[in-house]
Amino acid sequence: MKGASGKLNMKDRKTGKSTLKQFYHHFKIPGSVLIVLTFYAGLQVTGCSFFKKKEPYIFPFSSARIGVLSKYHLKDFEVEGKNVRLMADNGEYVFKEMNLRLKIAGDGISVFEKAGLSFITKSVVVVPVPGAAEKTNATRALLVRWAEHKRLYAGKLEARARNGEFLIVNTVDVEDYIYQSARQESGDLLKNNLSPDTLDTKVAKEIKEVKKAKEEFLRATETVIRSYLFYHRDRHKDEGYDLCDLTHCLVYGGGIPGGQNNNENKYVLLGQNGNPLNAYFHSTCGGNLSSPGVYWPVAENQGAFRNGFDGGPGAVFNKSQYCQKSPHSDWQARVEEHTLAKIFGERFNNLGLVYKDNRVSSLTYLGDAREKKQMGIALFLSKIGRELGWSVIKSNDFSVTHNGNAWFFQGRGLGHGIGLCQWGAMEQARQGKTFKEILGFYYPGAEIRQGVYP
Repeated sequence: MKGASGKLNMKDRKTGKSTLKQFYHHFKIPGSVLIVLTFYAGLQVTGCSFFKKKEPYIFPFSSARIGVLSKYHLKDFEVEGKNVRLMADNGEYVFKEMNLRLKIAGDGISVFEKAGLSFITKSVVVVPVPGAAEKTNATRALLVRWAEHKRLYAGKLEARARNGEFLIVNTVDVEDYIYQSARQESGDLLKNNLSPDTLDTKVAKEIKEVKKAKEEFLRATETVIRSYLFYHRDRHKDEGYDLCDLTHCLVYGGGIPGGQNNNENKYVLLGQNGNPLNAYFHSTCGGNLSSPGVYWPVAENQGAFRNGFDGGPGAVFNKSQYCQKSPHSDWQARVEEHTLAKIFGERFNNLGLVYKDNRVSSLTYLGDAREKKQMGIALFLSKIGRELGWSVIKSNDFSVTHNGNAWFFQGRGLGHGIGLCQWGAMEQARQGKTFKEILGFYYPGAEIRQGVYP
């Protein structure tokens, strides 16, 4: 293989072409290594991106418009803040300390400020002044008061009259919004729940483990909420904002800025089309996860979601699923016949259940005219929830029996059972799973991609 010059000759004697085989033979490279190197070289030649690190996903926006406080139907509220700019139809005002009262006045707003300023305007915008001297998180937020309630909001507040009450929109940094919503959606799951009789040495270790579990759980939850937000940006476009602050979208009760203090890498779940996933999540699956098609037959990215048992290796259904510790693991409900008739406008005769993925997908019944009818589970639970409360029939994993003048429901879980199960995710985090492992479990067909803001 060496010529007269002593240099390595990589050309085949018959074809005159260079060969990788001769190269590997000359340096006595083992056959197993030869196979791997040849495979890798082929990928590079063909331009395969298997070994290439994917570029970060570019997040589509960095601030969100959230419709807030609509359920209170406010006609009168106050806003307090330090180093604040007020913008109205008649000009701009800057306050070192502001105490503003807003009241509906016909189709406009009466504005009163404690220093004596007062006027009528169509709309009001209040925002902390950029670069203000006081830069603590609390002083960068606006305090809203009404009746016996109060809330802090980071970012900008806009208010205008609509149908005799206030429409209030909070424009907030996306990461501040995600930070608050993730914690407010999680509720009691973030409590320590340490045993009172544990020894001091055990408590110290347990607190450390609980802290780590919360961190992984919250990173998973924040990724889910980030994906959900990006997917649903225009959900309330016709009303002048992106998302509402209720369970219709994501729970959001405001809060001081906190998202920018989290310098960890940000991630998003991508669907099979490469766009942010409509990342459904729920409280408790009861051990039984399903695809979106059970609840919404035309849902996209059905293959992105886990379908089946919510448990690890060796787990037993209804005994050791991840969400077994949830207070909603099992439930019962009794609903009178006349109550159902009032809600749906007719009696339910011969009520039957249609199952898909071991969950109720629709209900069949005979109406007052004795004709057979069918109702999707999403509509059924929505009407029941709005009239009786969302904690009566808690999920679509149930059976039903009739006795006397009432229907008896026996079920498991809280929510639709699609995507991340919050109680199950926390248990996985307690068992040492990372946020990526948790997300991979609940969204096996989705891509977990790091992202950056433009």
